Amino acid sequence: CDVWREQAVRTIVGLQPQVVIMGSASTYPFSKAEWQDGTRELFNQLLPYVGQIKLIAGTPRLDFDGPRCLARRDWLSKSLPDTHESTCSRELRSSESWSWLREVASEYSKVRFINLSQYVCPASICSAKIHDTIVYRDNQHLTVDFVLAHKEILGKQLSDPVQAPDR
Repeated sequence: CDVWREQAVRTIVGLQPQVVIMGSASTYPFSKAEWQDGTRELFNQLLPYVGQIKLIAGTPRLDFDGPRCLARRDWLSKSLPDTHESTCSRELRSSESWSWLREVASEYSKVRFINLSQYVCPASICSAKIHDTIVYRDNQHLTVDFVLAHKEILGKQLSDPVQAPDR
């Protein structure tokens, strides 16, 4: 990761884009200080050369593989017709990294933190399937169909201007 990240920073600095969209998994076993110091270091390397940074929170995780759960539920429902949709759902668990990254982002006038968990897990319930759309392609990655169904929401979040934080 270090070699890739260093090359990515060099490439971004060379391009000097108006907007950089960043994200990461929220499951890395870093401490608060490691999350925040590493994020600050990256922001400090990039911000002199970019217009703004949009930092997207990691996707909420399931405790199980979404498609496998759906397949198992479908199979079980043939013999147990009362098998409920909720068998492939769980309550949203906030990641500590979300609040840590939000804190760091608020220190920079050209950074906006975006957390889309309310769309991935409406009413704080994370499900392998919402209505007729499969949400997860495993336990943490979203399906293309789900993302495309929410492209207007993501587009709005990404196009909203970064505003200086209230101090």
